[in-house]
Amino acid sequence: MRYRMVLSWLFGRVRRRWILAVLLLPAPICGSTTATAGIGSPATGAATGAVDPERSIAQVHEGVRILETELPSLAALAILAEDPEVRAKAWQVGSTAGWHLAPEPVARVALAALCNGRFEQKRRAVEVIRALGPQATEAVSVLRRILREHRDELAVAAAEALGEIGDTSAISELSWLYRHQHELSYVHDASVAPVALAKLGFREIIPVLAKDLDSESNTRRRVATRALSFFGFLPPDLVDRMARLCEADAEEATRVSCLRAIRQSGRPSEARTRALLACLADQRPSVRLVAFRAAAAMRAVPPSVVDAIMSLARTADGVTAFQAEAALITMGEDAIGPLAAYLIEDGQGSAQWAASLLARMPPEGYQVLATAAVSPDPSIARTAIRAISGADESEESRRVFEPVLASVLTGPHRALAIQPICDLRCRSLGVVAGLAALARDNELGVADRVTAVKGLGELARSSRIASQRLLDLSQSDDLDAAVSAAVAEAVASLKQE
Repeated sequence: MRYRMVLSWLFGRVRRRWILAVLLLPAPICGSTTATAGIGSPATGAATGAVDPERSIAQVHEGVRILETELPSLAALAILAEDPEVRAKAWQVGSTAGWHLAPEPVARVALAALCNGRFEQKRRAVEVIRALGPQATEAVSVLRRILREHRDELAVAAAEALGEIGDTSAISELSWLYRHQHELSYVHDASVAPVALAKLGFREIIPVLAKDLDSESNTRRRVATRALSFFGFLPPDLVDRMARLCEADAEEATRVSCLRAIRQSGRPSEARTRALLACLADQRPSVRLVAFRAAAAMRAVPPSVVDAIMSLARTADGVTAFQAEAALITMGEDAIGPLAAYLIEDGQGSAQWAASLLARMPPEGYQVLATAAVSPDPSIARTAIRAISGADESEESRRVFEPVLASVLTGPHRALAIQPICDLRCRSLGVVAGLAALARDNELGVADRVTAVKGLGELARSSRIASQRLLDLSQSDDLDAAVSAAVAEAVASLKQE
C-alpha cells in the first residue's frame, strides 16, 4: 500500500523546529565531545509528550502515499519517540512507503541519532540505516567504528547493516568480528558476521565455512549453511555436500539454507535430487516452499521431483497445492510431458486438473491442449476444450486456439467450443461462421443455440463480419422463439453501442 502523508499537526511547533534542527546538523563526528547534544535528552522526551503523534499517525495510516519530504520526520519518530507504540507505527508507515524515497535526509536523521543518541536510539538508528541499504554509504565509517569499539548488541546490528550496504571497505572489521565473536557480551545469532561477509562477496571464508558443514555442532552447521547460501555461485561439489547435509539434517534453518544454495546452482545432481525429495516430504511449509522454488529454478528438473510436486499439487492442502502448481507452471517444458500424460491417461478428475494447468503454460501447454481438443477420444477432447477457457486472452492464445475451435464448431463437441471462443474473444471468419451455423442447428438444444447467439453478439462488438451475421439471423423466420428473442436482444444491444 502507498500512503499520502500530511504531518503538519504531527509534531507541533516545538517538535517541528527540533526536527528541522536535526536535518540541518552538519555531518556528525561520532565520539566527538563537541557533537550536537540533546537527542534523546529529557527535554526531547518532554517535547515528544507535548503532542499526540499517535493520533496523527492513525489518521494518515489509511492514506495512499507518504510525501517524500515527511519521511525524515517519520524516521525521527521511529528512532526517538518515547512511546513504543508510536515508534512501531512510525516504522511501519515509513518502511511500507519506503525509506529509500528520501535516502539522504533519512540517513542524516539516523546518523545524527547514531552519533548522539542513547543506546536504544542508536540501535534503532542502525535499523533505519540497514533498511536504506546501499543508499546509506555515508554511514559506513561510523558503523566500522562501532565494530571496532563495541562488543554488544550495537556491534551485531552494525554488522548486519554493513552487509546490506555492501561496502567492501568493512571487510576487515567484519572479518575480525567473525574470528572474535566469542568476545561479544550480547547473545546473538552467530551467522551475522559471516552472512555480512558473504553479502560483500568475501569468498576467502568459504573454505572455513565448508569445513563447518561436517561439524558435530548444530549451531556451526546452521551458521555455515546460512552464510554459504548468500554467496550465489558455489562450486558444484560444495553444493552437493550441502545437499547431502540437507537430506540428513532435519533442522529447519539448515534445510532452508541448503535449498537456497541448490536453487542458486540451477542444476540437478543425484545428491540434490535426493535432498529435494526429502524436503518435499517435509511437513513444514517453509521448507516445502523453498523446495518448490529450488526445483522450479533447475534447468532440467528430475522426473522424480516433478512427480512428487504433481502429487502434492493434487493432494495437499490449499496453500501447498497452490505453491506446487506455481512451481509446475514455472518449470515449463519439464512439467509439460507429465501433465500431458495425466490429461491423456488418468481419470477424469486428474485430467481436468492437468488441462487447467496446461492452459496457463504458453506456448507448449497451448499446443498440448490444441492437439487434445481434436482427439478422437471424446473424454480427452471435452476436457481440453473446456480448459481452453482458462488461457489468457492474448494474441498468442487466439493464434493457437482459433483454428482449433473453428474446427471443433463443426464436430460433435461444437457446443463446448462456444464458451472458450467468447472468453478468448476469437473473431476469425471460421469462428464467426461456426457460431452463426450453431444458432440454426436444430440438432442442438435451445439453450446451446441461445448461447451461440450471445457469443456472436459479443464478437459483433468488435467484428463487422460478426455484426453482419447477427443482422442476417435477425431476418430469419425459421428460428425458435427463444433463439429469435436472443437475436433481437443482441441486435438491440449492438445498436445502443
